[in-house]
Amino acid sequence: MRQKPCRAGMTFAELMIATAVTGIIAATVSALAITVETATSYNRNADTATQNARVVLDRIQRTMRAANANELFPGILSISTTVGNYSYPDAVAVWTPPNGTPSNTANTGLPLYKELTIYCPSPTNPGSLLEITRPNDSTVAPTPSDTTSWAATINTFATASDSTVLTLTTMLRTASATGTVTIHGDGNGKGNTTTVSQMRGCVRFEILLRPSITELNAYRTLATSNQTYSSWETIPWPQNYYTRNSGTRQTWCRIELQLMPDPNWTTNDPAGVTAVPFFGSASLYYEIPR
Repeated sequence: MRQKPCRAGMTFAELMIATAVTGIIAATVSALAITVETATSYNRNADTATQNARVVLDRIQRTMRAANANELFPGILSISTTVGNYSYPDAVAVWTPPNGTPSNTANTGLPLYKELTIYCPSPTNPGSLLEITRPNDSTVAPTPSDTTSWAATINTFATASDSTVLTLTTMLRTASATGTVTIHGDGNGKGNTTTVSQMRGCVRFEILLRPSITELNAYRTLATSNQTYSSWETIPWPQNYYTRNSGTRQTWCRIELQLMPDPNWTTNDPAGVTAVPFFGSASLYYEIPR
């Protein structure tokens, strides 16, 4: 019986099929490797962002909880920056006198600059969140209602050569704040409008006072237009905690900061869609005399 001849190799069709299958497998493995590498890099950077946020929030919250306060200055003050028609509460001043003892009278005085700790984005690099103090400046701080002077105060702290500046993180997300302003007004609400744009760091400080300034003023002045809080007992004290001679007031600060997990995000993610938001809060309680 004659044996069949052995095949020495593959046909051209079989070779093409094998090559195609090998290419598909190689492409799949390559795509999987890229995906794993991207996910690993993102998770590593996200962990770094989370660690940054924990350190930053813990430092700010501890400073706020140890602040000094009185009825004139609530211990923690949020300062807004106006861009066009919009305000951004991205800076905060905390009354932190050395050894906890303020220079001015505890119940009637305002803090001095050297007793303040400022948290705000860097004016030259808004992706950096700064902690700023001025330990040798004895200037008296403005009243909380003087928003124009407080905006100037933040600028002074951030740019003065004798300020002590600590960078808490360089991972803040930044965004363009855009608004319109009217210039050359004629006094009748008319004038030319122009668009202003400014890069801002994405951090936010919101303050809630209990009782509020309005509620305390209603009692202090006994305004005829508002008799709701005309007696000490009707003021909405937190936990209804008050005595005949004093009441406990709360200053509550809510904090939000958005950090970017990609150090090259301005190139890879210019819209900042992968920003990770972090939230924190701190409460300060202090006595208000009747």
